[in-house]
Amino acid sequence: MVFKAGTPQIVNDIKEKQKIKECECGINSTIGIPLKTSEEVYGVLTLSSKKENHFKARDEKLLLSLAAQAAIAIENYYLEKINWENKRQLALKTVINEESEKEYKEFISSSKSTALRDKIPPDPLPYLIHGEYGVGKNLLARDVHRKSPRGNSPFIPVDCATLSSSHLSLKLMFGSNTSYKQKKSEVDFSYLELAEGGTLFLHNIDRLPKELGERLADIIIPKSINDIELPKNVRIVASTSVPLDKKVEKGEFDLSLFKALTQNILYIPPLRERKKDILKLT
Repeated sequence: MVFKAGTPQIVNDIKEKQKIKECECGINSTIGIPLKTSEEVYGVLTLSSKKENHFKARDEKLLLSLAAQAAIAIENYYLEKINWENKRQLALKTVINEESEKEYKEFISSSKSTALRDKIPPDPLPYLIHGEYGVGKNLLARDVHRKSPRGNSPFIPVDCATLSSSHLSLKLMFGSNTSYKQKKSEVDFSYLELAEGGTLFLHNIDRLPKELGERLADIIIPKSINDIELPKNVRIVASTSVPLDKKVEKGEFDLSLFKALTQNILYIPPLRERKKDILKLT
């Protein structure tokens, strides 16, 4: 009743009025205060007591003041969240426009390449695409994304080989000393935030700095990353042209990320082993 009417209510004789069923804890008095602004009711602040006739008009006055402050804080949170999402959509539109200007062909499907699709793990499990340079790893990743339940959501490609370590640290999931709350005041967005609901494709994952690999593994597994709040609904797809196990042995690639990605590996054979595809490409 308090939420629907948007007005406070004191019930000091619960048993007699039967407005609230008697519970085992023996509650006899209760007061409900709406968390209300001029535009919206966000909830109800409720206090109860085992004593009869416990709540007075002065209690209602005090709680109304506290509830008003709480309602403003809740409203500011939602407005900030809406503003943040609007900015994210604007930034995402720029990325999508850049991607739409590029021409991408569909991944060629011969008997061998078609078999790859049968090995794709169910969403949202991550997977690693392995193959020589030029076999179409990025095409396969895009093709899988378009034909998945995430097809209408963002596909964010990141080439780890063309970006500096400092740029990747900032843009992939924020700097190690940058909290999410601090970042929200800025206009820039991380690749993970832009890929929310869709796919983050990390091309040439072998070039990802080792220190970032451990933090990325925390998302895939997942675990918490310091005080950084990160999107949960992102599918991680990676590709490489080199044996990652060799880089792990040399201490150049994070072991936890290696284990997370190599649970599901898609190997694309080179064209010399897919002669039927050559005719389709010409």
